[in-house]
Amino acid sequence: MDNQEIRNELVKLSPPAGVSVTSFMGVPLSDWVYIATIIYILVQCGCLLYKTIKNVNKKGDNQ
Repeated sequence: MDNQEIRNELVKLSPPAGVSVTSFMGVPLSDWVYIATIIYILVQCGCLLYKTIKNVNKKGDNQ
């Protein structure tokens, strides 16, 4: 087998392997999507709070 054939076989294997990996520790893919969404929302809330506090402190220093 040459490198091109190996790459082609890996590309064919990727989708099923990806689904198998996402079912890690018995958690189905749909639950991983929920977990990722919750983490994303928490990170966005944290960034918003950080920016808000930073702006409030910046305005307080100017007055």
